[in-house]
Amino acid sequence: MKFIFVSIGILTTSLLFGQIDALAHAKKWKLYEISDENAFGYRLDTLKNFSYKELNEDTIRYFLSDISELSPNEPRTWQGAYIASFEVDGKMRKVEISHYGGLLYDESRKRHYQIANNKIEEWLSFIRKNCMQSQNPIRQYR
Repeated sequence: MKFIFVSIGILTTSLLFGQIDALAHAKKWKLYEISDENAFGYRLDTLKNFSYKELNEDTIRYFLSDISELSPNEPRTWQGAYIASFEVDGKMRKVEISHYGGLLYDESRKRHYQIANNKIEEWLSFIRKNCMQSQNPIRQYR
């Protein structure tokens, strides 16, 4: 009986950390120039119509290295959102990034993540800076 509980615990832990690990190993991050309240309403296939800024993958890996997944019942405070995309295993996915608190929402997995507390201010500064850079006259389109 004890073996069954230990096995279930190991399996559950590996599944949870595997999901976070997949996010941490995502590639080709793009931050889109979308500045309205409909961030959650944009479909993945419509993002190609917006300009974007490619994000530095080493910097993204630094921020996501100790990200945590929030439980479905944990309260979240959203105050606006940036839209980003990334690729995992060759598939593009969309994520919303809160303007506040270091929260991310992975739409394909329907999971909320939290940037480590000691990195939140730096993360928000990084995202804001890149968002402002995406608003320059030189635009990138897909």
